[in-house]
Parts: sequence; C-alpha cells; structure tokens
Amino acid sequence: MFHPACYEAAIERRTKFPNESAIERSEILCLVVWICPSLMEKIRPSNGSKMVKHDRIKKGWRKEGKHVKHTYLGVLAFSAVFLYLISVFYSPLWMETAYRGIAALLLFFSLFRMRTLNRIVVGLLLLIGSSLFLYYNTSFSNVLQSFGENLNLIGLFLLIPFLGILMSEAGYLQALQTFFLEREKNRPSHPYRTGYLLTASMGSILNLGSMPLVYNIGYESFSTFENKTFGLTLLRGFGFCMLWSPYFVNVGLILILYDLSWSQIGGYGLLLAVIYTIIVWCFFRFTRFSREEWISNKQPVLQSRAAIKHSLHRLLAYIIILLLLSFLLELSLPINMLTSVSITALLYPLLWAGCTGLFQTYVQGGVQHVLSSFDRLYNEIGIFITAGFFGEALSPARPANGFLLL
Repeated sequence: MFHPACYEAAIERRTKFPNESAIERSEILCLVVWICPSLMEKIRPSNGSKMVKHDRIKKGWRKEGKHVKHTYLGVLAFSAVFLYLISVFYSPLWMETAYRGIAALLLFFSLFRMRTLNRIVVGLLLLIGSSLFLYYNTSFSNVLQSFGENLNLIGLFLLIPFLGILMSEAGYLQALQTFFLEREKNRPSHPYRTGYLLTASMGSILNLGSMPLVYNIGYESFSTFENKTFGLTLLRGFGFCMLWSPYFVNVGLILILYDLSWSQIGGYGLLLAVIYTIIVWCFFRFTRFSREEWISNKQPVLQSRAAIKHSLHRLLAYIIILLLLSFLLELSLPINMLTSVSITALLYPLLWAGCTGLFQTYVQGGVQHVLSSFDRLYNEIGIFITAGFFGEALSPARPANGFLLL
C-alpha cells in the first residue's frame, strides 16, 4: 500500500527523471518513505511548500472516518429500538441492559453533533438529573434504565420512514403526482386545498417526511401556484396531523405520560383537528405575502392511465391496511399505540414489498435509511434520551400531587 506522501514526490521525480517508468518511480519512492522517512526531505520541492495533495488525502480520510462512525451509530440506534420492541414481549435482563447501554452511547455521540444551544440545554438536564440521582442514592441499574425510557418515541423517528420508502420505491407517489397533473387538464386546479388535504392525510402516517413529498408532488403537478402560500398551507396541514395522529411523537408522549390508549383521546383529537381546519380556512382568505414567488411548471405524463389507476388503487389499499393493522394490534395485544405503530412500520412494508415483488429494492432503500439515520436524527435522539433520563431522575421526588420534594 502506497504512503500518501508518495504521490506528490512522484510528480517531482517525474520531472527530474522523465525516462523512468511510473512503476519504478512509485516503488522507489514508497521504499524510501517507509524505510527512512527523513530522506523525503531530499525529494520534496525545494521551496518548502506544504504537500497539498497529502493534506487533501488526510482530510478525505477524516471525512470518510466520520461517515463510517455515523453509519455504525445509525445501526446501533436501529438495534436499540429493535431490541426494545422484542423486550416488550420477551425481556431477559441482558437485552434490557443492552438497549439501555446503547441508548446511553448514542446520547454521548449526539452531544458532539448538536448545536451549542441544544447542547447547553441537554447538558443542564443531564447535570440536574445526575444530581438528583446522587441525592436519592439511586442504584446504577436504575440510572442505566433511565436512558432507555423514551426508546419507544425514538422508534417512531427511526421506523416511520420505512412506510414512505415503500411508497416511493413502489412508484405510488409518482403515480399520485401524475394523477394530479392529468386531472388538471380537464378541470381547474386547487393547489392549496389539494396540498392541505394531501399533507393532512399523508402526514398522519409519514410524519415530517410528508411535507417535502407533497411539495414535490405539487411543484410538478400544478400549473401555477404561489410558492410561499403553498408552503404555509403545507405547514398548516401538518398541524392537522399533530392534533390526533398516533404516528406523531407529541401524541405518543401524551399517551405515555398519562398512561392512556389512543382510543381514549383519538376522538377528541380529531374534533380539535376539524375545528383547526375551519380556522385555517377562515385565515387563508387573509393570507398574503408581500414578495410572493409564482411557480409555473408543466411536465408531460409518462405513464398510461391504466398504470396510474392501478398504482393508486394499491396506494389506497396500502394505507387502509396500515391503519387497520395499527389499531388491531393495539386492541388485540397488551401493548400501547406507540409500540403498535412501531411494529407495524417495521414489518408491514417488508411483507408488502415481498408480496408485490419489490423486496430487494425496498431492502436496499431501507438499509440506506438505517445507515444514514444518525446523521439525520442525532438531535431528536439526544433530546428524547435526555428527557427520559431527566424524567426518571424526577420520579423519586414527585409525590402524588405532582410537586417536587427536595
């Protein structure tokens, strides 16, 4: 294996010895570098300039090393959630210790990636929580247990995207986009209304991933629309989902904190979401931006109507079965809605891909998601693990009325 310094030295030697072959030149230089590095000074450029290419290679190695490390962390995050889901039904001590230890490790590495403000807040919570654990003489096993308290919430961030990966790899989203483009040829488009409804429906399952998907669909499907107004409409549609969807972390957090099932609060959440939609409709009439950007875009239809219709029927069946499975799992098994959603998001797309001949394509997309998950979710991972740690630290000091006793 050649030493990185050989490359620049080879260029210098080539100018001095033009008749020497490239292989001979490389072998000579590598031998000199590895046996006696001090001799490199004699063949370096005389002006004392730095070996720029060598520096670039080292920077590339550092960058590649970071990428590999974050890839391993993504696998660890997925492993922790996977072990947690297994422990819901079968929980030996070593398994619980394993996923809680992995969660603590993920928190440690996420601190290095967070922004300064987030790092300060997380650091303060860890400091206060550690002080409370010391004050109450909490055992090490209980401290370690606190790191895994919110893995069910982290599971939503890690596993819900699998649902969107299947929809994308199967071509369902492309078919939906083509459908709207074809529909606009025969009737006037309503980009804001359609964007809101798409976000409110797809976002209930795909969470944050719905907004860029719906925006891309709208960008290439609607002939004209106002860009800022369309973006604001998508954000408002996302708010609709946050009020009721069990696939959202804020709803899951309420279920955990108050030990509720989704069926106990789901109806009230849907009612609030409908009232919210009416308020959004009223305010939309007065929504104006001073520097609005008009988007005009038209793309040709590349699929036949029969193929589009077939894909849309599959998409509808995919969503209906997904919702039914999530609710049936909660009703039939002694698990909460968060665990039900996580199990469904992990297994259901895999089974669907196998039945529709997309198994290999889906697995490739899923693997890429797992490998890159820490790079995208380090902030959420660090914050929610810290929240679980801090919440457990408060529990010995929290009496029945909810106030702290210190």
